[in-house]
Amino acid sequence: MNKTYLVIFIALVITVTFLFFKADVTKKVTEKFHPNSPKSAKNSNIPENLTKFNPFETPTINGVRSRADKLSENMEYYFKEYSQEKPIRSKPIIEKSSLPFVAWQMKFEGSILHKPVIRNGNLYVATNGYQVHSLKTRTGSVLFSSPIASQPIGANLFVHEDKLIVAQRNGAVDAIDLKTGKQFWHHRSAVDEKGNPLDISISGISINEKSFFVSKHWGNVYIGSLKTGATTETPGVTYESRIQLPSVFYNNTMIFTNVAGELHTFDIEGSKKEWMHIFEKGYLLSLVEDDGSLYGINNLKELIRFDLGTKSIKWKKSLLDVGYQSLIIDNDVIYIGAGNLYAINKKDGNIIWQKEKESGEGFKRPITLNDKTIYCTETNGLIYSINKEDGKIIKKWNIKEPIWSGINYSKGLIFVPTIKKRLYTIKTY
Repeated sequence: MNKTYLVIFIALVITVTFLFFKADVTKKVTEKFHPNSPKSAKNSNIPENLTKFNPFETPTINGVRSRADKLSENMEYYFKEYSQEKPIRSKPIIEKSSLPFVAWQMKFEGSILHKPVIRNGNLYVATNGYQVHSLKTRTGSVLFSSPIASQPIGANLFVHEDKLIVAQRNGAVDAIDLKTGKQFWHHRSAVDEKGNPLDISISGISINEKSFFVSKHWGNVYIGSLKTGATTETPGVTYESRIQLPSVFYNNTMIFTNVAGELHTFDIEGSKKEWMHIFEKGYLLSLVEDDGSLYGINNLKELIRFDLGTKSIKWKKSLLDVGYQSLIIDNDVIYIGAGNLYAINKKDGNIIWQKEKESGEGFKRPITLNDKTIYCTETNGLIYSINKEDGKIIKKWNIKEPIWSGINYSKGLIFVPTIKKRLYTIKTY
């Protein structure tokens, strides 16, 4: 009997030693052949704490940290809502507003963390209460409220033909009928395992004429048919590296970036890899393609122009802060919220004008451009209409609630979601 125990003990020691040796070799190989691996001593775009992924933390120049330091009360509210495991599918309620500039305001069962979609006089939003709502833009009258599988991601909804495309944090994508709210199809891309933090798996979505492209936290893009919702291809990388932004398109190719500071380019079908580029430092928090160049701001607060022809950086411009998908381009001018609000010449990176922030975090969220007017927000609840030619304020409003999403504009009204589960409709006239 003693010999049996001895043999078992020796076998266990050998097994444990082998596993430690294998892990160490894998670690060294990864650091050697992948220059932006988290532990790489010479060239690390990703701080060590990024490997301990928390989807509620915000990238900064120092890596990933909780925003609770600055917005503890709001973050406590935000965490509480996201920890909810069951849907709250109640009807939205019109509230009486005490603000004279509000046309109407509505309280929802969950926060709206994306830019509202407007189509044919109707407004579409998805909430953290596991629902999609359609409202009349002029009155707020509810046309339909439809259930979805999970909470939507904090990125844009898309309209394709008669469908609203809604990406959700558990890996699901739903196509909803714009008129009736009924589901056309339901897509669920693979996740690590149920209950794992990375089950919060979608970080961005984009569409072209026939497909949707879902960015995944594990390093892959899932391509699916807009007609059926079926997965057609899954291009990506073999190592773990979170894709933090939606894909962009150029000359029949798809391009995505990740927090390893890489650009990956595949053919539009996702079956053939074209090329790859690794930024020496930093990773992107905004990404837009325009006239053969990529424009984006990274976690080092640098606005970058990357030429897709030469596959090289044409210029960099240091800005006050970072911005989260807060970049648009119009007539060779980049408008971006990055602490301050900037207008920048896209050809040479020179600043045309800048509007200084009036609050702590300032301008960081997606902005809307209508004709010659920019509509934008500061995180603390300030809302602006600004002349795009000179950066001068046309009007300013304050709803005194945190704004972490994009806003939209239609026919004299600005639609502003807040994390306090409200949607404010601001009169610009």
